[in-house]
Amino acid sequence: LKQIEEREKQRKKKLTLRMLLMQSGLDISVNVFWMFSLLTGLFFAIPPLVFGIPWYVSVLGGIVGFLGFPRWVINFLRKRRQNVFINDFADAIDVMVRGLKAGLPVSDAMKVIAAESGPPVGPEFLEVVEGQRVGITIDQGIDRMVDRMPLPEVNFLGIVMAIQSKTGGNLSEALGNLSRVLRDRKKMKSKIRAISQEAKSSAMIIGAM
Repeated sequence: LKQIEEREKQRKKKLTLRMLLMQSGLDISVNVFWMFSLLTGLFFAIPPLVFGIPWYVSVLGGIVGFLGFPRWVINFLRKRRQNVFINDFADAIDVMVRGLKAGLPVSDAMKVIAAESGPPVGPEFLEVVEGQRVGITIDQGIDRMVDRMPLPEVNFLGIVMAIQSKTGGNLSEALGNLSRVLRDRKKMKSKIRAISQEAKSSAMIIGAM
């Protein structure tokens, strides 16, 4: 567990633009991203000059278009991809549990998830399955999945698999417990979101009055 904690600290420190692009699901290089940023910077900077707005507004628009807007797009896509993953992740764990109880090995259970689950869950597990063909272990594959999908839920799966591989035990039972934890976390987040929205709506109504 200490090793996992240290690895998490290192992972948070080395979050680069390439990692952000990978986590957002965009299959583009860093150079392409900077070219897109340059185009958006020009798109934000030119209209103020055309309409006779002071030059400093054009400079500000160019900075926003070059540095701000592309980053906002990446963060938006990244967050949306993570939300879709969380919604389907517990179901994928349940598929793995049923496969293990039916006698399938872990790799075959992951193949079922990769084949039947939609993106981004299916492609992420497919990366783990494909990695085994070139000698990457399941633990290492899930660790790389955490790099692509930095969520506590995925990290929980990595911890369960790492502990089970070193200590043994009933993996299907451990994954079943993990699935229940994930569903409880999802319910709690939905409840918190509903309560916070209620408070925001009340504040908006009072503010409007």
